[in-house]
Amino acid sequence: MGQINCVKCGQLGSEITVPVWGGKVGDELKEKVCAACWASWTEHQTKFINEYRLNLRDASSRERLTKEMRLFLNLPAPVVG
Repeated sequence: MGQINCVKCGQLGSEITVPVWGGKVGDELKEKVCAACWASWTEHQTKFINEYRLNLRDASSRERLTKEMRLFLNLPAPVVG
């Protein structure tokens, strides 16, 4: 298992080895976030979904969850254009 410098905790940590997110976002997560911080996010994510009663079938709810994930993990907003 490889090691990465994590943008969330600032430490050298184990890379994520499980599928986490699709497409470019998933690639970015695996390159920049360690497995421990990802596990911390998954706990927070459940609470966030429940607290705000997000319906993940709804595009605006998915967008809100994605923004929260980026904030939680210290990932910059994606460049559009």
